[in-house]
Amino acid sequence: MSPLPGYNVEIVSSPPNPGLLSQRGTWFPVGFATNAASDWVYSIDQFNATFGARDPSSVLYDSVQQFFREGGYRAYVNAAALGGTQTDLEDLLPNITDELGPGVISAPGETTVALQLSVAAYADQTSRIAIIDLEDTDVAADLITAAEAVTSQVGDWRCAAFAPWDVIPGVVPGSTRIVPPCGRIAGNLARNDQLGFGADDAAAGAMGVAQWTQGISQPAWTDGDRTNLNGAGVNVTRMIYGVPRTYGFRSLADQTSKPDWSQFASSRTISAVEWELSPIAENFVFSKLDGQGHTIKRWQAALTAPLMGFWESDDLYGSTPQEAFSVGVGPDVNTDATFAAGQLFAKIGLRTSSMAEQVFIMIAKVPVTEALAA
Repeated sequence: MSPLPGYNVEIVSSPPNPGLLSQRGTWFPVGFATNAASDWVYSIDQFNATFGARDPSSVLYDSVQQFFREGGYRAYVNAAALGGTQTDLEDLLPNITDELGPGVISAPGETTVALQLSVAAYADQTSRIAIIDLEDTDVAADLITAAEAVTSQVGDWRCAAFAPWDVIPGVVPGSTRIVPPCGRIAGNLARNDQLGFGADDAAAGAMGVAQWTQGISQPAWTDGDRTNLNGAGVNVTRMIYGVPRTYGFRSLADQTSKPDWSQFASSRTISAVEWELSPIAENFVFSKLDGQGHTIKRWQAALTAPLMGFWESDDLYGSTPQEAFSVGVGPDVNTDATFAAGQLFAKIGLRTSSMAEQVFIMIAKVPVTEALAA
């Protein structure tokens, strides 16, 4: 029998075209859910289908929903069963394998130092970045103490913390929920990627404005408290024109002893560069180490091409590519001895762009009897 004329529209949850989106916007949250599982999620409905309905004892559902509402497009969720322990969450981290690509690792709402250190260390091990949540409190000194527990530990420069927590719409109309900020920050990073911003663009200020989040859980800190929090690497969310806006983008590296690692946007650039260069290195495994420099030339060209892309996106600092990055593959790096040992090296130098943490406008009133200066 012939089918009836007409048409059909079917809505499915499926991954977006990877050619249109940057993989570095992927979020890798670990937490507790009704169903223990590990899977890709592209919508909150798909989360429900895999991990079960929302349970108020866990913030994982709320954080994933906030991630999508704030601009996120895909997450690889790892969940342990409700009622589990911190160790159960730590055991989930190895599920975030290299094959899953770059992105952001978080344990939404988990504020124990041991777990935060595990997340930071695993981010460092896998060349990803991490966003951790601190306690929901208005006591700046407590937040600084919590941040200092991560500072100077493995992966501190790949890690950032934000405060306070967020207020989002509730599951019942007219109600609200309080959730940790990691989902919003990860969502903003993914959103900015889709808008064409570079890896080194901070999801703060005008690029850190909330789309769905309604407010913040604590009253505004004084300027003195914000100065101290910023100095400890705690990034504050403020209400600007009635909308939550991230107003800091520092890493948890020691702001005094490691100032070159203090800006979290630069940490993201380094992570992105690592992921761009890794498959290139893979393609040169078992390449012929010839004496005429043919492989060396191809090696240099292959590494230079993606770095040019980062420079053109203003992620690397310099008026010319030569000022922004260097690719060392010459005889001082690859010697007869290294070739004899079957080794191929490259030394990459990068100058990452900075962000304007303070912006000044100086206005001078000039009498009508005087000319304006050029």
